[in-house]
Amino acid sequence: LAWPAWALVWWLRGAPRTGGGALETSELARDAVAALAHLAQTAAGLEWRAGDPTRGLRLGLALLLPALALVIAALALMRRMTPPRASGGVLAGAAWAVLGALPVTFVAPIWSGYYYLFALCGVALLLGALLARARWGWAAVALAALAFGSNTARQLDEFSFARSAWAGESHVNRFYIARAGALMARYLAQLRAMHPSLPPGSTVLFAHLPAFAGLQSADGPVLRWAYRDSSLRSYYLSGFAAAHGRPGPLYLFTAHGDSLSELPMDDDELRSIVLSTMLNDDVAASRDACDRLLARHPDERQAHYWSAWLAWERGDRAGAEAELRRAGVEPTASRAPEVAAALARLAARDTAGAVALLEPAVENHPLDPNAHALLADLYVGRPQVTGGASVESFAARVLAPDDARAWWRWGYLQARNERYEQAAHSLEHALTLGLSPGDAAAVRRMLDELQTVLPGSAAAREELRTTARRARR
Repeated sequence: LAWPAWALVWWLRGAPRTGGGALETSELARDAVAALAHLAQTAAGLEWRAGDPTRGLRLGLALLLPALALVIAALALMRRMTPPRASGGVLAGAAWAVLGALPVTFVAPIWSGYYYLFALCGVALLLGALLARARWGWAAVALAALAFGSNTARQLDEFSFARSAWAGESHVNRFYIARAGALMARYLAQLRAMHPSLPPGSTVLFAHLPAFAGLQSADGPVLRWAYRDSSLRSYYLSGFAAAHGRPGPLYLFTAHGDSLSELPMDDDELRSIVLSTMLNDDVAASRDACDRLLARHPDERQAHYWSAWLAWERGDRAGAEAELRRAGVEPTASRAPEVAAALARLAARDTAGAVALLEPAVENHPLDPNAHALLADLYVGRPQVTGGASVESFAARVLAPDDARAWWRWGYLQARNERYEQAAHSLEHALTLGLSPGDAAAVRRMLDELQTVLPGSAAAREELRTTARRARR
Protein backbone atom coordinates (compact mmCIF):
# COMPACT_ATOMS: atom_id res chain seq x y z
CA LEU A 1 0.00 0.00 0.00
CA ALA A 2 2.82 2.38 0.83
CA TRP A 3 4.69 1.81 -2.43
CA PRO A 4 1.89 2.68 -4.91
CA ALA A 5 0.97 5.73 -2.79
CA TRP A 6 4.57 6.96 -2.99
CA ALA A 7 4.77 6.17 -6.73
CA LEU A 8 1.63 8.23 -7.37
CA VAL A 9 3.03 11.26 -5.55
CA TRP A 10 6.33 10.86 -7.40
CA TRP A 11 4.55 10.73 -10.76
CA LEU A 12 2.28 13.70 -10.05
CA ARG A 13 5.30 15.83 -9.15
CA GLY A 14 6.65 15.40 -12.65
CA ALA A 15 8.79 12.30 -12.20
CA PRO A 16 12.06 14.12 -11.54
CA ARG A 17 15.28 12.17 -11.37
CA THR A 18 18.68 12.86 -9.87
CA GLY A 19 20.76 14.93 -12.28
CA GLY A 20 17.79 16.59 -13.97
CA GLY A 21 15.34 15.51 -16.61
CA ALA A 22 12.70 12.81 -16.61
CA LEU A 23 13.16 9.11 -17.17
CA GLU A 24 12.26 7.74 -20.57
CA THR A 25 10.20 4.53 -20.59
CA SER A 26 13.14 2.48 -21.86
CA GLU A 27 15.41 3.92 -19.16
CA LEU A 28 12.76 3.26 -16.54
CA ALA A 29 12.55 -0.41 -17.50
CA ARG A 30 16.33 -0.77 -17.66
CA ASP A 31 16.88 0.88 -14.29
CA ALA A 32 14.10 -1.19 -12.69
CA VAL A 33 15.89 -4.37 -13.76
CA ALA A 34 19.16 -2.93 -12.43
CA ALA A 35 17.53 -2.04 -9.10
CA LEU A 36 16.29 -5.60 -8.60
CA ALA A 37 19.62 -7.06 -9.70
CA HIS A 38 21.44 -4.92 -7.13
CA LEU A 39 19.04 -6.16 -4.46
CA ALA A 40 20.27 -9.71 -5.01
CA GLN A 41 23.85 -8.46 -5.26
CA THR A 42 23.60 -6.54 -1.99
CA ALA A 43 21.96 -9.43 -0.15
CA ALA A 44 24.81 -11.74 -1.18
CA GLY A 45 27.54 -9.13 -0.65
CA LEU A 46 28.78 -9.57 -4.21
CA GLU A 47 30.57 -6.27 -4.77
CA TRP A 48 33.87 -6.25 -6.60
CA ARG A 49 36.62 -3.95 -7.72
CA ALA A 50 36.48 -2.46 -11.19
CA GLY A 51 38.81 -4.59 -13.31
CA ASP A 52 39.49 -7.02 -10.43
CA PRO A 53 36.31 -9.04 -9.72
CA THR A 54 38.11 -11.77 -7.74
CA ARG A 55 39.69 -9.50 -5.11
CA GLY A 56 36.66 -9.67 -2.82
CA LEU A 57 36.81 -13.44 -2.80
CA ARG A 58 40.51 -13.39 -1.99
CA LEU A 59 39.94 -10.97 0.90
CA GLY A 60 37.34 -13.21 2.50
CA LEU A 61 38.91 -16.65 2.09
CA ALA A 62 40.76 -16.45 5.39
CA LEU A 63 37.46 -16.00 7.24
CA LEU A 64 35.42 -18.57 5.35
CA LEU A 65 36.22 -21.65 7.45
CA PRO A 66 35.92 -19.90 10.86
CA ALA A 67 32.59 -18.40 9.81
CA LEU A 68 31.30 -21.73 8.60
CA ALA A 69 32.42 -23.46 11.82
CA LEU A 70 30.66 -20.88 14.00
CA VAL A 71 27.46 -21.10 12.00
CA ILE A 72 27.40 -24.89 12.12
CA ALA A 73 28.05 -24.83 15.88
CA ALA A 74 25.20 -22.37 16.40
CA LEU A 75 22.81 -24.41 14.30
CA ALA A 76 23.78 -27.59 16.10
CA LEU A 77 22.53 -25.96 19.29
CA MET A 78 19.41 -24.74 17.55
CA ARG A 79 18.56 -28.25 16.38
CA ARG A 80 17.65 -29.12 19.96
CA MET A 81 14.86 -26.56 19.79
CA THR A 82 11.54 -27.05 18.07
CA PRO A 83 12.06 -26.10 14.41
CA PRO A 84 9.96 -23.16 13.21
CA ARG A 85 7.01 -23.86 11.01
CA ALA A 86 6.86 -22.19 7.62
CA SER A 87 3.88 -19.95 7.00
CA GLY A 88 3.11 -17.36 4.35
CA GLY A 89 6.53 -15.80 4.77
CA VAL A 90 7.73 -16.74 1.30
CA LEU A 91 5.14 -14.67 -0.54
CA ALA A 92 5.20 -11.83 1.99
CA GLY A 93 8.99 -11.69 2.00
CA ALA A 94 9.21 -11.69 -1.80
CA ALA A 95 6.64 -8.89 -2.08
CA TRP A 96 8.37 -6.90 0.65
CA ALA A 97 11.78 -7.28 -1.02
CA VAL A 98 10.60 -6.36 -4.53
CA LEU A 99 8.42 -3.41 -3.50
CA GLY A 100 11.13 -2.17 -1.14
CA ALA A 101 13.72 -2.25 -3.93
CA LEU A 102 11.69 -0.74 -6.77
CA PRO A 103 12.06 2.91 -5.60
CA VAL A 104 15.81 2.51 -6.15
CA THR A 105 14.90 2.51 -9.87
CA PHE A 106 14.83 6.29 -9.84
CA VAL A 107 18.34 6.65 -8.41
CA ALA A 108 19.85 3.52 -9.99
CA PRO A 109 22.78 5.41 -11.63
CA ILE A 110 24.04 6.35 -8.13
CA TRP A 111 22.93 3.19 -6.28
CA SER A 112 24.49 2.10 -3.00
CA GLY A 113 23.98 -0.97 -0.86
CA TYR A 114 22.44 0.98 2.01
CA TYR A 115 19.52 1.96 -0.24
CA TYR A 116 18.30 -1.61 0.22
CA LEU A 117 18.10 -1.73 4.02
CA PHE A 118 14.30 -1.84 4.02
CA ALA A 119 14.13 -4.31 1.13
CA LEU A 120 16.64 -6.60 2.86
CA CYS A 121 14.17 -7.09 5.68
CA GLY A 122 11.93 -8.72 3.08
CA VAL A 123 14.85 -10.81 1.82
CA ALA A 124 15.47 -12.00 5.39
CA LEU A 125 11.82 -12.99 5.77
CA LEU A 126 11.88 -14.79 2.42
CA LEU A 127 15.07 -16.71 3.22
CA GLY A 128 13.86 -17.54 6.72
CA ALA A 129 10.61 -18.98 5.40
CA LEU A 130 12.38 -20.99 2.71
CA LEU A 131 15.07 -22.37 5.01
CA ALA A 132 12.52 -23.29 7.67
CA ARG A 133 11.29 -25.92 5.22
CA ALA A 134 14.78 -27.21 4.42
CA ARG A 135 17.29 -29.32 6.31
CA TRP A 136 19.49 -27.63 8.89
CA GLY A 137 22.54 -28.15 6.70
CA TRP A 138 21.15 -25.87 4.02
CA ALA A 139 20.58 -23.18 6.61
CA ALA A 140 24.19 -23.51 7.72
CA VAL A 141 25.45 -23.16 4.17
CA ALA A 142 23.19 -20.16 3.49
CA LEU A 143 24.21 -18.35 6.66
CA ALA A 144 27.90 -19.01 6.05
CA ALA A 145 27.59 -17.71 2.49
CA LEU A 146 25.79 -14.55 3.64
CA ALA A 147 28.37 -13.92 6.38
CA PHE A 148 31.18 -14.46 3.88
CA GLY A 149 29.62 -12.10 1.33
CA SER A 150 28.90 -9.41 3.91
CA ASN A 151 32.47 -9.50 5.20
CA THR A 152 34.06 -9.30 1.76
CA ALA A 153 31.81 -6.39 0.74
CA ARG A 154 32.72 -4.41 3.85
CA GLN A 155 36.43 -4.86 3.09
CA LEU A 156 36.15 -3.35 -0.38
CA ASP A 157 38.79 -0.60 -0.61
CA GLU A 158 37.16 1.55 -3.29
CA PHE A 159 33.76 2.75 -4.43
CA SER A 160 32.09 3.58 -7.71
CA PHE A 161 32.88 7.01 -9.19
CA ALA A 162 30.85 7.08 -12.37
CA ARG A 163 27.08 7.38 -12.70
CA SER A 164 26.06 3.92 -13.88
CA ALA A 165 23.04 1.76 -13.09
CA TRP A 166 25.21 -1.32 -13.66
CA ALA A 167 28.26 -0.41 -11.57
CA GLY A 168 29.63 -3.44 -9.73
CA GLU A 169 30.11 -1.58 -6.45
CA SER A 170 28.25 0.95 -4.32
CA HIS A 171 28.76 4.65 -4.79
CA VAL A 172 28.77 5.09 -0.99
CA ASN A 173 30.03 2.28 1.21
CA ARG A 174 32.00 1.67 4.41
CA PHE A 175 35.30 2.69 2.82
CA TYR A 176 33.76 5.89 1.39
CA ILE A 177 32.42 6.92 4.80
CA ALA A 178 35.58 6.02 6.73
CA ARG A 179 37.74 7.90 4.23
CA ALA A 180 35.47 10.93 4.28
CA GLY A 181 35.19 10.94 8.07
CA ALA A 182 38.94 10.84 8.58
CA LEU A 183 39.50 13.67 6.11
CA MET A 184 36.70 15.80 7.57
CA ALA A 185 38.10 15.37 11.08
CA ARG A 186 41.51 16.52 9.86
CA TYR A 187 40.07 19.55 8.06
CA LEU A 188 37.99 20.57 11.09
CA ALA A 189 41.00 20.29 13.39
CA GLN A 190 43.01 22.56 11.07
CA LEU A 191 40.11 25.02 10.78
CA ARG A 192 39.72 25.23 14.56
CA ALA A 193 43.49 25.67 14.96
CA MET A 194 43.47 28.65 12.57
CA HIS A 195 40.24 30.13 14.00
CA PRO A 196 39.28 28.88 17.48
CA SER A 197 36.15 31.02 17.08
CA LEU A 198 34.41 32.88 14.26
CA PRO A 199 32.48 36.16 14.56
CA PRO A 200 28.68 35.76 14.45
CA GLY A 201 27.26 35.92 10.93
CA SER A 202 30.53 34.83 9.31
CA THR A 203 30.53 33.17 5.89
CA VAL A 204 33.18 30.59 4.96
CA LEU A 205 34.00 29.62 1.38
CA PHE A 206 35.87 26.45 0.46
CA ALA A 207 37.91 25.97 -2.73
CA HIS A 208 39.28 22.68 -4.11
CA LEU A 209 37.55 20.79 -1.30
CA PRO A 210 36.84 17.15 -2.21
CA ALA A 211 33.08 16.73 -2.38
CA PHE A 212 33.25 13.32 -0.69
CA ALA A 213 34.88 14.79 2.42
CA GLY A 214 31.49 15.86 3.78
CA LEU A 215 32.82 19.05 5.36
CA GLN A 216 30.74 21.20 3.05
CA SER A 217 27.10 20.49 2.28
CA ALA A 218 24.07 22.75 1.85
CA ASP A 219 24.74 26.04 3.68
CA GLY A 220 27.16 24.72 6.30
CA PRO A 221 25.54 22.53 8.97
CA VAL A 222 28.92 20.93 9.79
CA LEU A 223 30.50 24.35 10.34
CA ARG A 224 27.62 25.41 12.61
CA TRP A 225 27.96 22.16 14.58
CA ALA A 226 31.73 22.51 14.91
CA TYR A 227 31.51 26.09 16.23
CA ARG A 228 28.16 25.73 18.00
CA ASP A 229 26.91 28.87 16.25
CA SER A 230 23.68 28.86 14.22
CA SER A 231 24.53 32.18 12.53
CA LEU A 232 27.46 30.76 10.52
CA ARG A 233 27.17 29.76 6.86
CA SER A 234 29.56 28.00 4.49
CA TYR A 235 29.56 27.33 0.74
CA TYR A 236 31.82 26.08 -1.99
CA LEU A 237 33.63 28.85 -3.83
CA SER A 238 31.18 28.29 -6.69
CA GLY A 239 28.47 29.47 -4.28
CA PHE A 240 30.19 32.81 -3.83
CA ALA A 241 26.99 34.70 -4.69
CA ALA A 242 25.24 33.14 -1.68
CA ALA A 243 27.47 35.21 0.63
CA HIS A 244 25.97 38.43 -0.73
CA GLY A 245 24.35 40.55 1.97
CA ARG A 246 25.59 38.47 4.90
CA PRO A 247 26.34 40.54 8.03
CA GLY A 248 29.66 39.05 9.14
CA PRO A 249 33.14 38.75 7.63
CA LEU A 250 34.00 36.51 4.68
CA TYR A 251 36.67 33.78 4.90
CA LEU A 252 38.20 31.68 2.14
CA PHE A 253 39.96 28.34 2.65
CA THR A 254 41.51 26.13 0.02
CA ALA A 255 42.31 22.43 0.28
CA HIS A 256 45.53 20.87 -0.97
CA GLY A 257 45.29 17.12 -0.47
CA ASP A 258 44.62 16.62 3.25
CA SER A 259 45.64 20.14 4.28
CA LEU A 260 43.51 23.25 4.59
CA SER A 261 44.96 26.76 4.26
CA GLU A 262 43.43 30.22 4.44
CA LEU A 263 43.59 32.79 1.65
CA PRO A 264 43.17 36.51 2.42
CA MET A 265 40.03 37.99 0.92
CA ASP A 266 41.93 40.94 -0.57
CA ASP A 267 41.64 42.56 -4.01
CA ASP A 268 43.99 40.08 -5.69
CA GLU A 269 42.00 37.16 -4.30
CA LEU A 270 38.75 38.67 -5.55
CA ARG A 271 40.27 39.00 -9.02
CA SER A 272 41.39 35.40 -8.81
CA ILE A 273 37.87 34.32 -7.83
CA VAL A 274 36.39 36.17 -10.82
CA LEU A 275 38.69 34.33 -13.22
CA SER A 276 38.41 30.99 -11.43
CA THR A 277 34.63 30.92 -11.36
CA MET A 278 34.53 32.16 -14.96
CA LEU A 279 36.51 29.07 -15.98
CA ASN A 280 34.06 26.99 -13.96
CA ASP A 281 31.23 28.39 -16.14
CA ASP A 282 29.75 29.75 -12.91
CA VAL A 283 28.63 33.16 -14.17
CA ALA A 284 26.63 34.05 -11.04
CA ALA A 285 29.60 33.57 -8.70
CA SER A 286 31.97 35.35 -11.09
CA ARG A 287 29.60 38.29 -11.37
CA ASP A 288 29.21 38.59 -7.59
CA ALA A 289 32.98 38.56 -7.05
CA CYS A 290 33.33 41.18 -9.77
CA ASP A 291 30.64 43.32 -8.12
CA ARG A 292 32.48 43.11 -4.80
CA LEU A 293 35.69 44.19 -6.49
CA LEU A 294 33.92 47.12 -8.14
CA ALA A 295 32.37 48.10 -4.82
CA ARG A 296 35.93 48.54 -3.51
CA HIS A 297 37.30 50.11 -6.70
CA PRO A 298 34.44 51.66 -8.75
CA ASP A 299 36.82 52.97 -11.43
CA GLU A 300 38.82 49.81 -12.09
CA ARG A 301 38.70 49.42 -15.88
CA GLN A 302 39.71 45.77 -15.86
CA ALA A 303 36.83 44.80 -13.55
CA HIS A 304 34.33 46.70 -15.72
CA TYR A 305 35.73 44.92 -18.79
CA TRP A 306 35.23 41.53 -17.14
CA SER A 307 31.78 42.53 -15.94
CA ALA A 308 30.79 43.41 -19.51
CA TRP A 309 31.35 39.88 -20.82
CA LEU A 310 29.63 38.34 -17.82
CA ALA A 311 26.61 40.54 -18.54
CA TRP A 312 26.72 39.56 -22.24
CA GLU A 313 26.71 35.87 -21.27
CA ARG A 314 23.55 36.50 -19.22
CA GLY A 315 21.88 38.07 -22.25
CA ASP A 316 22.06 41.61 -20.85
CA ARG A 317 23.37 43.42 -23.94
CA ALA A 318 22.51 46.87 -22.66
CA GLY A 319 24.27 46.20 -19.36
CA ALA A 320 27.29 44.80 -21.20
CA GLU A 321 27.60 47.87 -23.41
CA ALA A 322 27.29 50.13 -20.38
CA GLU A 323 30.09 48.21 -18.64
CA LEU A 324 32.29 48.47 -21.73
CA ARG A 325 31.83 52.25 -21.73
CA ARG A 326 32.78 52.34 -18.04
CA ALA A 327 35.92 50.43 -19.03
CA GLY A 328 36.69 53.17 -21.56
CA VAL A 329 35.67 51.07 -24.56
CA GLU A 330 33.05 52.15 -27.10
CA PRO A 331 30.95 49.08 -28.08
CA THR A 332 31.14 49.38 -31.87
CA ALA A 333 30.09 46.38 -33.98
CA SER A 334 32.64 46.86 -36.77
CA ARG A 335 35.19 44.21 -37.64
CA ALA A 336 38.79 44.78 -36.59
CA PRO A 337 41.06 45.32 -39.62
CA GLU A 338 44.05 44.65 -37.37
CA VAL A 339 43.25 40.89 -37.41
CA ALA A 340 44.58 40.48 -40.95
CA ALA A 341 47.69 42.50 -40.13
CA ALA A 342 48.24 40.47 -36.96
CA LEU A 343 48.01 37.24 -38.96
CA ALA A 344 50.64 38.60 -41.33
CA ARG A 345 52.89 39.37 -38.35
CA LEU A 346 52.39 35.81 -37.08
CA ALA A 347 53.31 34.43 -40.50
CA ALA A 348 56.57 36.38 -40.15
CA ARG A 349 56.99 34.88 -36.63
CA ASP A 350 56.54 38.26 -35.00
CA THR A 351 54.28 37.23 -32.10
CA ALA A 352 55.01 40.33 -30.04
CA GLY A 353 54.06 42.53 -33.00
CA ALA A 354 50.80 40.63 -33.46
CA VAL A 355 49.92 41.11 -29.77
CA ALA A 356 50.76 44.81 -30.02
CA LEU A 357 48.27 45.13 -32.89
CA LEU A 358 45.48 43.10 -31.28
CA GLU A 359 45.46 44.60 -27.77
CA PRO A 360 44.18 48.00 -29.00
CA ALA A 361 42.05 46.24 -31.63
CA VAL A 362 39.83 44.53 -29.03
CA GLU A 363 39.26 47.93 -27.42
CA ASN A 364 38.55 49.74 -30.69
CA HIS A 365 36.35 46.89 -32.02
CA PRO A 366 35.18 45.10 -28.85
CA LEU A 367 32.29 43.25 -30.51
CA ASP A 368 34.46 41.45 -33.08
CA PRO A 369 34.83 37.86 -31.78
CA ASN A 370 37.69 37.14 -34.20
CA ALA A 371 39.90 39.76 -32.59
CA HIS A 372 39.25 38.34 -29.13
CA ALA A 373 39.82 34.78 -30.38
CA LEU A 374 43.18 35.51 -31.95
CA LEU A 375 44.36 37.53 -28.96
CA ALA A 376 43.31 34.65 -26.65
CA ASP A 377 45.39 32.23 -28.73
CA LEU A 378 48.41 34.51 -28.44
CA TYR A 379 47.94 35.04 -24.70
CA VAL A 380 48.06 31.27 -24.07
CA GLY A 381 51.82 31.41 -24.45
CA ARG A 382 52.16 34.54 -22.29
CA PRO A 383 51.40 33.48 -18.67
CA GLN A 384 52.53 36.89 -17.43
CA VAL A 385 49.22 38.28 -18.76
CA THR A 386 47.18 37.12 -15.78
CA GLY A 387 43.82 35.80 -16.93
CA GLY A 388 44.24 37.33 -20.37
CA ALA A 389 43.71 34.11 -22.32
CA SER A 390 40.69 33.14 -20.22
CA VAL A 391 38.95 36.52 -20.47
CA GLU A 392 39.56 36.97 -24.20
CA SER A 393 38.52 33.37 -24.91
CA PHE A 394 35.38 33.90 -22.82
CA ALA A 395 34.61 37.11 -24.73
CA ALA A 396 35.03 35.30 -28.07
CA ARG A 397 32.71 32.52 -26.90
CA VAL A 398 29.92 34.77 -25.63
CA LEU A 399 30.08 36.97 -28.74
CA ALA A 400 29.92 33.93 -31.06
CA PRO A 401 28.06 31.21 -29.09
CA ASP A 402 27.51 29.08 -32.21
CA ASP A 403 31.20 29.02 -33.19
CA ALA A 404 32.50 25.49 -32.58
CA ARG A 405 36.13 26.64 -32.52
CA ALA A 406 35.33 29.16 -29.78
CA TRP A 407 34.03 26.29 -27.62
CA TRP A 408 37.07 24.19 -28.53
CA ARG A 409 39.39 27.01 -27.39
CA TRP A 410 37.37 27.46 -24.18
CA GLY A 411 37.46 23.72 -23.43
CA TYR A 412 41.21 23.63 -24.01
CA LEU A 413 41.75 26.46 -21.50
CA GLN A 414 39.48 24.78 -18.98
CA ALA A 415 41.44 21.53 -19.29
CA ARG A 416 44.73 23.42 -19.00
CA ASN A 417 43.43 24.93 -15.74
CA GLU A 418 42.29 21.52 -14.42
CA ARG A 419 38.56 22.12 -14.95
CA TYR A 420 38.31 18.67 -16.46
CA GLU A 421 34.56 18.07 -16.24
CA GLN A 422 33.74 21.55 -17.57
CA ALA A 423 36.32 21.05 -20.33
CA ALA A 424 34.69 17.77 -21.39
CA HIS A 425 31.30 19.51 -21.59
CA SER A 426 32.71 22.38 -23.68
CA LEU A 427 34.55 20.07 -26.07
CA GLU A 428 31.48 17.87 -26.53
CA HIS A 429 29.47 21.01 -27.31
CA ALA A 430 32.09 21.99 -29.91
CA LEU A 431 31.59 18.61 -31.61
CA THR A 432 27.82 19.11 -31.53
CA LEU A 433 28.11 22.51 -33.24
CA GLY A 434 30.22 20.96 -36.01
CA LEU A 435 33.93 21.00 -36.74
CA SER A 436 36.00 20.07 -39.76
CA PRO A 437 37.07 16.39 -39.81
CA GLY A 438 40.61 17.26 -38.76
CA ASP A 439 39.49 19.53 -35.92
CA ALA A 440 36.89 17.01 -34.77
CA ALA A 441 39.56 14.31 -34.59
CA ALA A 442 41.77 16.59 -32.48
CA VAL A 443 38.89 17.35 -30.09
CA ARG A 444 38.10 13.65 -29.72
CA ARG A 445 41.73 12.98 -28.83
CA MET A 446 41.48 15.65 -26.13
CA LEU A 447 38.30 14.04 -24.81
CA ASP A 448 40.04 10.67 -24.71
CA GLU A 449 42.86 12.21 -22.69
CA LEU A 450 40.36 13.79 -20.30
CA GLN A 451 38.78 10.37 -19.68
CA THR A 452 42.03 9.32 -17.99
CA VAL A 453 41.63 11.96 -15.25
CA LEU A 454 37.86 12.28 -14.89
CA PRO A 455 36.09 10.55 -11.94
CA GLY A 456 35.92 6.82 -12.53
CA SER A 457 39.08 6.71 -14.63
CA ALA A 458 41.81 4.14 -14.09
CA ALA A 459 44.14 6.85 -12.74
CA ALA A 460 41.55 8.06 -10.23
CA ARG A 461 40.91 4.50 -9.05
CA GLU A 462 44.61 3.78 -8.64
CA GLU A 463 45.00 6.93 -6.56
CA LEU A 464 42.11 5.77 -4.38
CA ARG A 465 43.71 2.35 -3.88
CA THR A 466 47.08 3.94 -3.07
CA THR A 467 45.40 6.10 -0.41
CA ALA A 468 43.80 2.99 1.08
CA ARG A 469 47.13 1.15 1.22
CA ARG A 470 48.77 4.10 2.99
CA ALA A 471 45.93 4.26 5.51
CA ARG A 472 46.31 0.56 6.33
CA ARG A 473 50.03 1.05 6.99
